[in-house]
Amino acid sequence: MHMNYMDYTDDACMVMFTAGQKAAMLAALNTSSRSGLKTAAATKCAAGTGVTELNISDYVSIFPNPSTGFFSMNMNIPGVSTADMVIYNAIGEAVLEKKISVPNGGNVDVDLSNSPEGMYVVKMKTAVGTVTKKVVVSK
Repeated sequence: MHMNYMDYTDDACMVMFTAGQKAAMLAALNTSSRSGLKTAAATKCAAGTGVTELNISDYVSIFPNPSTGFFSMNMNIPGVSTADMVIYNAIGEAVLEKKISVPNGGNVDVDLSNSPEGMYVVKMKTAVGTVTKKVVVSK
């Protein structure tokens, strides 16, 4: 059940809850002390406390994709200057791990030319979240 949100993994594959987990969450929300959460409006909060969600994946692109092993990542994530990058092969083995500097609006070049053809997952942990992208190496 690696797709389960409550599996406590840091994985982009998490897409579901079990029926029992759904029932437990609904039961918790329907208690008298939490029933107001379902209908609370953001206007009930103090000014400036709203949550703005930043989808940092939109600020990262890989090109060319597919590549011959050399590719670039355009990273323009607001407020991010470094990232921990790990690249995994199709069976989940880490093939490259390094800390990278993120130039503002610039490109980060990656060399997987010594790696075999296939699909790779590029995972970058930043101060504002984690970005996961796929790249195909085809020689």
